Amino acid sequence: TARGGQAVLSVRAQRVTLRGNKFEGNYTERVDFRAGSATIEKNHSSGIGGTCDICLAGPGTFTVSDNRIMEGGGIPGIFTVPATLLPVPALIEQYTLPAASLVTVVIHNNEVRGHQRVHPGVGIRVATMGVFAPNVVSSSKATITNNSLVNNRFGMMFEAGFPVTGGSLKGDLDLSTSGNTFTNSCQNNVLITFTRHTTTLGVNSTPFLRNSTYTLNFGGDISFANAWYGHPAGFDNTLIVNGSTIPNATVHSYDAAKVCPQT
Repeated sequence: TARGGQAVLSVRAQRVTLRGNKFEGNYTERVDFRAGSATIEKNHSSGIGGTCDICLAGPGTFTVSDNRIMEGGGIPGIFTVPATLLPVPALIEQYTLPAASLVTVVIHNNEVRGHQRVHPGVGIRVATMGVFAPNVVSSSKATITNNSLVNNRFGMMFEAGFPVTGGSLKGDLDLSTSGNTFTNSCQNNVLITFTRHTTTLGVNSTPFLRNSTYTLNFGGDISFANAWYGHPAGFDNTLIVNGSTIPNATVHSYDAAKVCPQT
């Protein structure tokens, strides 16, 4: 049951292709790419995991397509942040954080199922501030199309990630979706928030972003009317969905004790 290490770690590498691999259980992260560019396609992932199955941190450009990410893995199946400063192995030079960072991701035609951990499992998670990178002025650009999200606690999350009091608290998001399908999302298909997801869901308390903008263009795959979101007044954030500016509000009915069906 012990979990640790990465199957593939890439730091500052450009034009990497990771294709056709089978990843089994017990890694903390199966695929961990930081500050570079890569195509990650046609891989299979199964068994228990740690933090995330495919973890992507900018600055950089990544395409994730045609992967199958099965039950029991990390908390999110596919996870992106604009920057990170996590530890690296002794033989790798640590990355120096930039003042500002952009991550651009295309997430297409993946199957992600069975991510039901608390708190909380999610198929695809896009965060606008990275791990141990609180002072970086951050931006995320994501195109998410034709993915199958099955039996996850949440299908997708678009949220602040790791904001820290005294940091920049600046994380913008430009996102488009189309053709995605959601099957049996235990809590809800979509959660949107300008703080860490657990704060909006009432689990803990972290700061909200300030002066940040989420511009979300949903196709027919996502109904904002059914989405949960955390966008309270007082932080000068802007939420734009399909061209309309959304008034301040917090909407959810999260049940931390809810048991998710396995099939």
